[in-house]
Amino acid sequence: MLEWQTDEPTDGVVEYGPDPNRELRASAQGRTLRHQVTLTNLVPNTQYYVRILATDAAGNQSASDLQ
Repeated sequence: MLEWQTDEPTDGVVEYGPDPNRELRASAQGRTLRHQVTLTNLVPNTQYYVRILATDAAGNQSASDLQ
């Protein structure tokens, strides 16, 4: 599970996968400051590429890459 916080209410999406294409997606519920997403279909002992996307009410988007 991934958890993160934003400084204004946003919709949150996590793109992830074992390669840079990040073919899997999971969404946080609703526009909020605190986000929580459960990642599924993970394979043990596998490195994943993860990108967290946050979009505010005005449509501004920020992205953070994790690895």
